[in-house]
Amino acid sequence: MNIRAKTVTPILIVLIAVLLVLAMSSLLLLKKEKDSKAAVEKRLEQAEGIVGSLQAKLDESNKLVLQLNESKKDSDGKIEMLTKEIAQAKDNTSTLVAERDSLKSELEAIKASKDDIVGRLNTAQKDLEEVQVKLKSVTQQKDALDKQLKDLEAAGVQLDKIVVNYSESTEGQVMTVNKEYNFIVAGLGQRDNIQLGQMLYLYQGDNFIGELKVEKVENAMSVATPVGPDIISVVKEGDTVKTKK
Repeated sequence: MNIRAKTVTPILIVLIAVLLVLAMSSLLLLKKEKDSKAAVEKRLEQAEGIVGSLQAKLDESNKLVLQLNESKKDSDGKIEMLTKEIAQAKDNTSTLVAERDSLKSELEAIKASKDDIVGRLNTAQKDLEEVQVKLKSVTQQKDALDKQLKDLEAAGVQLDKIVVNYSESTEGQVMTVNKEYNFIVAGLGQRDNIQLGQMLYLYQGDNFIGELKVEKVENAMSVATPVGPDIISVVKEGDTVKTKK
């Protein structure tokens, strides 16, 4: 019995030692596993925090994208509006350029007409000066003739009565015809005793065309409007204008 007990005791001790070793190993493994689990959980928590932070940034990025899309839509609308305004401005510019060119052409035409009228007026002034010189000469001759007649009458010489007929009508020519504004410029003026509102009579050769009403009077010319709708269409430069029919 004692021998069996002596034999079993070392085995028990060995078994207990083995169990203790196994227990210690198990405890170490459990502790290591627990530490690993805690580390994993900590990493998982950190990962979740990072994911949450990234999700927040993603949400902000999505909001920024939406804002940028809205801004792009507004910009596209403004660009379209500006494009239309630029096109309209180009059309307006083209219209203004065309109007400017038209006005320049009209101005050149008016200038040419003015130069022509000035030339005609200068010619008419020269003609007037020549007529005045001739009239002065005729007047001097008439005065000399009157003196001779008086001298003859004083000497008792009987002469038949001399009758001098003066034309009661003063004549001039049409200098300018403006069909657009329905007026003519005649070579009769204040020097010819033409009065504002006076009626003048228009002839082509011996044919009477119609009447004119004086609207403006200058020294050597007058501006008159036809009395009748068809006169301006037939009157020509060089036609005769008279103060009497």
